[in-house]
Amino acid sequence: MHKLVKDLKGQRFGKLVVQEYSGSAGKKGAIWRCLCDCGTHKDVLASRLKSGNTGSCGCMRGAPDDITGQRFGRLVALNYVSTTKKGATWRCKCDCGKERLAQARKLRNGKAQSCGCSKAKWSQERKNNFKMAHLNRSLAQGTKTSQVDSLQKYGNLTTWYNVTADYAKDPNEVVTFGKQRWFCKCKCGQFCIARTEQLVHKQKKSCGCGFRKHIAHQMRILEAQLVKAEANEKLAAEMSAWIESEAEKKGMRWMTSYDK
Repeated sequence: MHKLVKDLKGQRFGKLVVQEYSGSAGKKGAIWRCLCDCGTHKDVLASRLKSGNTGSCGCMRGAPDDITGQRFGRLVALNYVSTTKKGATWRCKCDCGKERLAQARKLRNGKAQSCGCSKAKWSQERKNNFKMAHLNRSLAQGTKTSQVDSLQKYGNLTTWYNVTADYAKDPNEVVTFGKQRWFCKCKCGQFCIARTEQLVHKQKKSCGCGFRKHIAHQMRILEAQLVKAEANEKLAAEMSAWIESEAEKKGMRWMTSYDK
């Protein structure tokens, strides 16, 4: 062993205990033979021992750190499941009661902090905040959507009363003016439901009777065309038979005159 090489004999690094000098790896430094706690001997560079990059013979490779009972956000680690290329996977329980699988590295870096319930709650809060901002802006600017009221006429529809609350899934949900629903009566006597934005932007002008009238008109035109086509086919068949008969008669006359 060179005199400049620091003697590490007897020192412990993780599960390795240095036994003796094993040689040199050139510029990489000295190599030491170590004994692992599992009973295996291994030659390791001194630099890797000092830096902590090597702490065992390899018997601990892939073995996960025990994080049972530790909390990560709203998740509490229950038990170890498996190890893949991406690391150890743990079964965790959320504060809401649901269980999910999460990778240990995502638990530690904060990317996995719940089963997804907090994200859904945050999304709903953000959606409600956006609706409230739109609502306040509509009231401040006095937009057309805020001017819809009962007994107003939009095309063939007349608004009777607001039925937004009847269609709300969540009673605490904020509904903007454009998404509010109105019970309307059509000019033809039928009733329908229309949203405020449909009425204001003229996207809905009737209960659908106008479209049904248009379809009926198109069907009448099609039926007339079919009747006309059938009549034309009959006339074409009669003309074809007459032409064939006349051609046959003329052909016979021409043949008689030619023979003479």
